[in-house]
Amino acid sequence: MKERSFKVLMDTLRRARRIDGLMPDLPPDLTNGRTRVLDTLYELGGCAEEDPACRRAVRVSDIAEDMGTTRPSITRAVCDLERNGYLRKIPSPTDGREVLVELTEHGLATHRIWYEEVYEHTAQLLGDAGVTEGDIEVTVRTVMRLLEVTAAADLTNWQNERLARRAAEAGIAGE
Repeated sequence: MKERSFKVLMDTLRRARRIDGLMPDLPPDLTNGRTRVLDTLYELGGCAEEDPACRRAVRVSDIAEDMGTTRPSITRAVCDLERNGYLRKIPSPTDGREVLVELTEHGLATHRIWYEEVYEHTAQLLGDAGVTEGDIEVTVRTVMRLLEVTAAADLTNWQNERLARRAAEAGIAGE
């Protein structure tokens, strides 16, 4: 890959962070992170299934793992979402230390509006603009691979060591 191509990719990803600001305003008691927790619970809890009998409560640790984040941050989000009526906590029938969560009717309705309707409309707009399923698959695959490669390469340490060495060679004092 050419250096210029990588620069264009990184610049595009930085610009893409603005997408949240272009989406409809959320209810005042929700954040983008909280809606991601709701969506992850929706998916993991089987709510996308036609049959309500397929729905199940989900462990907080499973949500954290699926989202690639820490359990304490998800626990805080779950407490906020429970306080605002989007989900409920249920004691685990098999482990007294474990907490399970499930969406309430309010949480399901919120998901329908903020994910299903907004995403359906936005997907239609992208399709009308000529973006294909293949385009999306390549983009997702590329971004995921970029994350894997850069995480495995430990770029932060590499960059810090390299910059410190270059600064020392140039006689520039570090802070």
